[in-house]
Amino acid sequence: MNTMKKMLVTAFILGLLFPGHTSFAGGKGLMDPMLKGSWFINFGFGPGTNWQGTFGKGFLPAGQVAVEVGMWEVGPGIITLGGEFGTIFSSYTGTDSRYGQGTTYKYNYTEMIVAARAAYHYGWNVQGLDTYGGFAAGPRFTIFTYSIPPGETVKDTPPAVGYGGGPFVGASYFFTEFLGANAELGFNITYVQIGLVFKVK
Repeated sequence: MNTMKKMLVTAFILGLLFPGHTSFAGGKGLMDPMLKGSWFINFGFGPGTNWQGTFGKGFLPAGQVAVEVGMWEVGPGIITLGGEFGTIFSSYTGTDSRYGQGTTYKYNYTEMIVAARAAYHYGWNVQGLDTYGGFAAGPRFTIFTYSIPPGETVKDTPPAVGYGGGPFVGASYFFTEFLGANAELGFNITYVQIGLVFKVK
């Protein structure tokens, strides 16, 4: 099944799941999904940002949930305020001569980010389309353990607190009035992510 067929099948299934909300014809609320007073909740997954520099190699799985509320009409678009929460998992393996020649160790990281975010949303007068750009900022908590063979001595260290968040841009396309697909990229919790977005009101 090619990509176009998959998209058509997906749209058909969503239409069955959400009857009565599949039309975008008429009304500013359907033409421009984000309005003053609207609530968006999006969930996404992708490669996490590597704030630890040398720590973490390859793909770092990360997930994010964000909530935004339309606050002010500015020009043709809407400024939103909200918050986000995300987690990033990573690991690093190396050697340390302090524990003997050629001794290897492994760090395991779990990072959690809780941040406020603000964005500017504009739909370009395309039915169901919402595009946006913004910035997030908040604390980033890093919890890690490390093990040193032989014996697998596992040591826990106190959580480290640093800066989390960053710039981002994204786009959503609503299949129905209340459900859409979302993609976001930047230097925030993830470099790039894909997921779903829900419009609450």
